[in-house]
Amino acid sequence: MSVDKPGRMITIWDIEFEGREAVKTAIEEGLAAFDQHKEALLAILREVRKRDLKSEPFDADKSWRDLTRLAQLYFERARTKQETIPAGDRVKRLDKLAKALDRAHAMADKAMRDDVGNDLFSAWWDETYKPGDPVFLNDDGSSVLTRIADEIKKAVAGLATLETAARTAVHDVRLRRGAPEGIGVLPPEYVIALAEVYRKSTGLEPDPGDGRFAQFVREFLVAIGQHGNRSDSYVVEMIKYMRKQLRKNPKRGTPFPFDK
Repeated sequence: MSVDKPGRMITIWDIEFEGREAVKTAIEEGLAAFDQHKEALLAILREVRKRDLKSEPFDADKSWRDLTRLAQLYFERARTKQETIPAGDRVKRLDKLAKALDRAHAMADKAMRDDVGNDLFSAWWDETYKPGDPVFLNDDGSSVLTRIADEIKKAVAGLATLETAARTAVHDVRLRRGAPEGIGVLPPEYVIALAEVYRKSTGLEPDPGDGRFAQFVREFLVAIGQHGNRSDSYVVEMIKYMRKQLRKNPKRGTPFPFDK
């Protein structure tokens, strides 16, 4: 993270925050308010564990740490100015990026199979070699040669990973844009993360139909100040909508937690 001038803060993505102290204060205030809901959130998890897994102890500290980290991530992301570009334009740019990465990965993969790869290896050596690097094999079989080869392979593989992320982002932006009003207050990745906390804390798979997981999600919405007047039944429908939309994207990589 770098700072360009007093009172301004830039992330690794060069996304500008409103101001260092303002951001810090807002996040601290958000977490302080979130902390007031500790007992309510843990009580839901504790009750489910008590009902369905009496032999296993409930780790309240671990559950609260996970929830607090998730809330902090939410508050930090909420302070970035990421919604200045219309969703439709973002989808177009992400789609172009995915296609460009696909072409780049294909070209790089082909290069690794012929003399172009050797040229890349030599150039990488020139850029990264430091005097004292072990040119010859170490006891574990590694050397500067194996390090460079591994770095190039990782960079090529990274193109494919970034392409997958871009295609997933296209789907996610479309999902939020087409969602019924109000659903966008909690992106799908947070519901997935809450499902993981629920599963680890209770030992049960979250089921949006029985209302207990929906109650947990709704209490989290209350804790981060995004509950409005939404009922448990509304949250159930929100979760079902997200599950339906995410199932339409076979390349997402992370399955929705309620899939059977």
